[in-house]
Amino acid sequence: MDLSKLYPGFAGKYKKALVLGTGGGNDIVSALIPALHLQQMGIETDLAGMLSPAAEHQYGIVGEKEINWVGRMTCRWIENPRDRIQISFIDGLLPAILAEKEIDIGKVFNFSAKFGTRALQESLDVLIQSEGYDLVVGVDVGGDILARGSVDETILSPLMDWTALYLLGRLSVDSYLIEFGLGTDGELRPEGMMEIFNEMYDKNLIVGEDELARTDEAVVIFQEVYSEIAKVRHGQTAKITIDTLENTRTDRRYDYHFFYKLKMNGKLHKWKTPYKVFLPGQFNRRIWLVDVKRLARMRKKIAFGYSTVLEQFLKLKKICPKWKTELDLFYYRMGFDLGEWIFLLVPSTRISLKQRSEIINYAGKMGEDLTLILDRDWELVKNKTKFWTLGVFHGFRLLYPRYRLTRYANWMEKLI
Repeated sequence: MDLSKLYPGFAGKYKKALVLGTGGGNDIVSALIPALHLQQMGIETDLAGMLSPAAEHQYGIVGEKEINWVGRMTCRWIENPRDRIQISFIDGLLPAILAEKEIDIGKVFNFSAKFGTRALQESLDVLIQSEGYDLVVGVDVGGDILARGSVDETILSPLMDWTALYLLGRLSVDSYLIEFGLGTDGELRPEGMMEIFNEMYDKNLIVGEDELARTDEAVVIFQEVYSEIAKVRHGQTAKITIDTLENTRTDRRYDYHFFYKLKMNGKLHKWKTPYKVFLPGQFNRRIWLVDVKRLARMRKKIAFGYSTVLEQFLKLKKICPKWKTELDLFYYRMGFDLGEWIFLLVPSTRISLKQRSEIINYAGKMGEDLTLILDRDWELVKNKTKFWTLGVFHGFRLLYPRYRLTRYANWMEKLI
C-alpha cells in the first residue's frame, strides 16, 4: 500500500507518536496496524488502550489511575457488593507477546476515565510532554466512534469511544483518527455508514485513504498477534475484519453478511439477542485518516466531558435508551449514604418487551441493592413491594430495597 496516500505529509514531520485504540477490547491490538505504518515512515510509536468503566484494574501493586503503564503483572476483575471475579485482560498480555515476536513497539499504556475527563486530559497532557509525543492517532475498528447521535440507534458500546473522541479533539499536539473494518463490529447500519461518509467527504474530514490487503506487512503482524490474543479473548470484530481482507472476499462488489449478538450480562444470567448484519462491499479493505479535532466538534453532543462515568452513562441513555453501553446491568461504585454501590438495571430498549421484562425481573430479583431503572420499565417490575422509589428524574427511577430500610430502622430502635 502507498503510505503517503493514507498519511500525507507525515514522513519527516513527526518523530514520536502515541497510537490509541479508542474502544477497548481488541482495538488496542488493531492499533498495531497504523502503529507499524508510522514506524515504516520513521516515526517512533507507543501504544495505548481505553479501559472499560465496568471493570477494575491492577498494575502490579498499583491500583487503577488515569494513566497506567501496562506490564506483566496486570490484572482485571468485575466487582459487586458481594463478589470479585477475575476476568481475562488482553492488554496485560500484549507487552509479552510483542517482545516474544520481536515487534519493536515502545511502551503500552491504559487510560481510565473513572476519575472524569478533566483528570484524564490533564494526565494525558503530562504524558505527552514527558514522553515527547508530537502526534496522537486514535484507532477505531467498526465505525461506532463516528455515530451521529440517536439517529444511529444500534450502537452497542459508546462510552470508551466517545470519551476517546472528546480527548482527541482537545489535545495540544496534532491528532487524527484511523478508521477501518467499517461495520465489522455490527453497530452502524449500511445507510448510516453511507450518510456519515458522505458527510465527512462533504466537509473535508477525510485527510487520507487507501486499501488494506491481508498480505501487507503490518496486517500480517497484526494477524500473528491476534492469533495469540484469540486464545484468551476471541473478538468477532477482529475476525470479521480479517475475513473482509481475504482474497476471496475483497472484490469491491462482494457484500458481506453475518450474524452478531447483542449480549447483556446480569447478576446470575447472560442474555444474547442475535441479529443479522450487512456490510456493503464498497467498504471492504478501506482505511481512512480522519481530521479528529473537527469530528469531535461535530459530535460534541455525544462526545462530551464529564466528572464521573455515571454522569456520561445517564446523559447518553437519556439521549438514546436504545443504545447498549458498557455499564448496562453492571454495578457502579459510588458514595451515597444508603450504600456505595448502585446496580444499573438499564437494558437497551432495542430488545423485545418480553426479554426486557425477563431481564428486569431476573437480573434484579434479589432486590438487595440500590437500583437504577428506566422509569418506563417500572411497569415491568413484578414485585413492586420489594422496593421504595427514592426518586424519579429525567426518565429514570431510583429504587431501594424495603427490607434494608426496615433493617436499619430496627437497628436504630435497638440502639435507642
